[in-house]
Amino acid sequence: MFVKIFAMTVNEPAAEYLSLHREYKRAEHLGGLKLIHLSREGIRMDNLRHLRERTGLDLPAFARILQITPRTLQNKEASDNLGVSVSEKALELAMLFARGVDVFGNHDRFISWMRKPCRALENERPLDLLDTRFGFDAVTQVMGRMEHGVIS
Repeated sequence: MFVKIFAMTVNEPAAEYLSLHREYKRAEHLGGLKLIHLSREGIRMDNLRHLRERTGLDLPAFARILQITPRTLQNKEASDNLGVSVSEKALELAMLFARGVDVFGNHDRFISWMRKPCRALENERPLDLLDTRFGFDAVTQVMGRMEHGVIS
C-alpha cells in the first residue's frame, strides 16, 4: 500500500491528462513521493503533447506555463524525457485541469473560466497566473472556494 506523505495527489483524471495510466496503476494514487519520482524521471515528450491536446492550450500559452520555449517543445522527440522543472509544471497543470473539470462539470466551462478576468484574482485571468507556483496556488484556492459555494 502506498503511504500518503504529502497533500498533493494526482487522481486518475489527472493521470489521464498526461496519459500516465501505467504509472497510475502501479500505485494507489500518484501522490507524495510518486510525484517526486515522476518529476525526477522526467515526463516523456509524448505525454506532454498529450497534455497539451487535452488542455486545448495553444503552443505559446502552454510553453509560457511550462517556462520552456515553443521551439524547444516542437524540436523534442516523442521519447525524450523532460527536465525536472518542466515535468513538475506538467504534473501541476494536469492536476489543476483535472480538478477544474471536476469543479466546473466539464472542460469547456473550466477553460472558459480560465480565460476570463476573475474578480477574486484582482481581475487577472487565471490562465495568466500559471507561470508561477504562487499562481497555481491562487487559482486552486479560488476553485476550492467555488467548490464550497463561496462566490469568487
